[in-house]
Amino acid sequence: MTSIRSQFDHIIRHPLGTALALVIATLITGCGNNDQQIEHAKKTMSSLQTSEGGGSSSLLQKWCSDCHAPPRPASHKAREWPNVVARMQNHRITEGLAKIDDQNLGKLLEYLQSHAQP
Repeated sequence: MTSIRSQFDHIIRHPLGTALALVIATLITGCGNNDQQIEHAKKTMSSLQTSEGGGSSSLLQKWCSDCHAPPRPASHKAREWPNVVARMQNHRITEGLAKIDDQNLGKLLEYLQSHAQP
């Protein structure tokens, strides 16, 4: 019998599953204008789309979801993101996961900082 957590983890590892999870979470929170929140979630997912091997996957999904759900850029201030990303890169290496290459690391950091808390 699989746990709800493992089923959820399986769903969010797929890019469409992550988008669905974001939309559901946005609807559940219900703070403010839901249409605006859903549109923001869609923009967040689509702005990090990159083409890989004929398919399309989110950089956040690819590099962050090995250990946890992709972060919300507004969960930190722009000045905090370099330390957070460096800590996560070290965690990936310690856990034997693939190191994020410099090009993708730069794209992730740029995105997170440009959408961070003021």
